[in-house]
Amino acid sequence: MAALVRARMKGHPAPQHLVDQIVSDAAFLACHRPRQLARPDADLDFIVSIDERLEALVDAARAAGMQAVSAADAALANDAGGEAFLPALLAFERRDTRRIESLLALAEAVPGRMADLASALMWVSARHLKGFVPLLLRHGTEAGRVLAVEACVRHRVSAEQVVAQVAADRTPASRTRALAAIGELGLPSLSPLCRPACADPEPRARFAAARSAFLLDPALDWAQDPLRAFCLADGAWRVPSMQLLLARLPTPHAHELLVRLRAAGASTQQLVDGAALCADAAYLPWLLSLLDSPEQAPAAARAIEQITGLRAPPGPEGFEALKSSCASRAFPTGTRLLLGKPCDAAVAEVALRDGFQHERLAAALYLYDRAGMPGLFPCDAPGWRQMRILATSPAPE
Repeated sequence: MAALVRARMKGHPAPQHLVDQIVSDAAFLACHRPRQLARPDADLDFIVSIDERLEALVDAARAAGMQAVSAADAALANDAGGEAFLPALLAFERRDTRRIESLLALAEAVPGRMADLASALMWVSARHLKGFVPLLLRHGTEAGRVLAVEACVRHRVSAEQVVAQVAADRTPASRTRALAAIGELGLPSLSPLCRPACADPEPRARFAAARSAFLLDPALDWAQDPLRAFCLADGAWRVPSMQLLLARLPTPHAHELLVRLRAAGASTQQLVDGAALCADAAYLPWLLSLLDSPEQAPAAARAIEQITGLRAPPGPEGFEALKSSCASRAFPTGTRLLLGKPCDAAVAEVALRDGFQHERLAAALYLYDRAGMPGLFPCDAPGWRQMRILATSPAPE
């Protein structure tokens, strides 16, 4: 980085091998960021640290100017993952509409590039996107319309008109993204669009519609029914449906659903994760018994920690310490707990600030549309943006 700065200060081109390395490293970090966020020990401080590394590379690319733009464009010939992130980000910041249009065509032809463009939209500052949402809508491709909604979601802009328009699309990917955005943004005015979409022939659109409607109003039977059907069927939508229902249903109904899941053949891993979301201390004896199973112990320990707030290092010694700590404490049953306390807005916000990522994701569902945070808290947003949202949200009552 220092060599690049010195070269730029002297008006010389930066060493090409250095620019190429910056471009390669940025693609690698952008591609692997979701996996990093899924680590059991990932918390907000960890997210901020990895995002600072990526932002340092992006900043170096900005300093390299057109040299980095050319190198990033050349790297699109590779397919390791993440290569379109930097070209898209620089194009948005430079307001290079022609380059954005070519990247949209690439995303349409190469599905893996869509995630890179969505990441770039998430990363870029909102001020650089002024005027781009209409451009994306007008582009005429499914990729463009998906990304128009993505921009609205990621930057929490007023989006009712855009989301309503794209929710009526015939193309399933754009329709699905818009239906999902209704819940993510907390747009009750668009909830009526979800009801007919709960019968959509496309499963992903059906799930997105039911998820949004259920987030907005968990009492809606017509939203619960498709989610329960997904939950009790062994397929790709079981886990996300289970997570949503168990986190938002009243505790007695969540218990009933977990019993039905077991009868439907849900795996032990799924039942452990479900118990963590039901978050009733009544599940602790069963979870503690799983600490004796090498295969199930790590997940069981995470669930116990999420319910109780206790912390122990991984491994057999930590699992024994967790057993001892639980044996010496009493936790109330019949109520949802988070980090050892009855779950309310204040406790959920503490989890968002200090918890591990799986606890933060649960807290986002518990906290949905409460404490001045409209919609679903974006646990995968850049760390600095998450911190800004938390810093500006009013204190929970």
